[in-house]
Amino acid sequence: MLKKIAFISLIIPASSWAYQFEGSLGYTESETTYDSYFLEYKRETRQYLSSLSYYFSPLHANQYPLDKLAFSQHASSLSIYQMREETEYEGDNEAKTDYNGGALRGVFANNLIFLAEQDENDSSTFKYESLSLGLGYYFADLQEVSAIYSKSEAKYKHSHTNNYEKTSYALRYEGLFPIGNSQHLNIDAAYSEDLNKDLTHPLYIDGGGGGSLIDEEEDDLNKSYLIAATYYPIQTFGVGVNYNRTTNNNIDIDSYQAEAKYYFTPSFALKIEAEYLSVTPNKGNYIETETNSLSATASFRF
Repeated sequence: MLKKIAFISLIIPASSWAYQFEGSLGYTESETTYDSYFLEYKRETRQYLSSLSYYFSPLHANQYPLDKLAFSQHASSLSIYQMREETEYEGDNEAKTDYNGGALRGVFANNLIFLAEQDENDSSTFKYESLSLGLGYYFADLQEVSAIYSKSEAKYKHSHTNNYEKTSYALRYEGLFPIGNSQHLNIDAAYSEDLNKDLTHPLYIDGGGGGSLIDEEEDDLNKSYLIAATYYPIQTFGVGVNYNRTTNNNIDIDSYQAEAKYYFTPSFALKIEAEYLSVTPNKGNYIETETNSLSATASFRF
């Protein structure tokens, strides 16, 4: 039986409320199943995330969704994050990895965008560092395009033979479209390529919560495609879907996500997100995996 769901629409006068800081706390739990001719086992992962963003100018409520105020006002920001990942394998093996990083988004002359991001993660077996730089442009008030270049390196602590470098190029588009009275549709699309060099030993290539085991003695080129859409029936609520596909000579990675976010007040929101990710080998004895994830994130503005 279908039932009509009623939402309380919260419309905030533009001059009555503003913020310059936004923080979030998130928790993700996922289970990955590995299946091949030789083994089948499971991995459980828990992630604890915290982040903080500062906007160089106060942001005010307007006619657009509360979730898109920074985008609609061409805001400049500085962000930092920290995440702890705890992984348990069958057989009681456990690993912990710390992730942290920061990002700068500067908007000049109201249209030109400069992007910079630095990330690193550190575990008992390896350390990973990445630096990204990009340029973007608002070619319309609510539409932007950007191009991003990234360079990253992984150093394994107990071996010098399986270090690798990765070079990435990405193109991205985002647009927010009014489609009715207080209704909006946000569209994200991206394409990226990254080249892993000197990959000479088995190594997990992350697929967004899962991973795939590959053993290549030559450069490995990954191509990734992303399309995402979020529908906002009112200012305070949005529901979205996301599809991401990554391919190379050895495997195909497909990710399907669904999320919902609701603002209980202009300063507090809760987001629930579910993801299914699969890694499918297309040659050789590579490991097939499936990952199911569920996450909850609370965000605060002040």
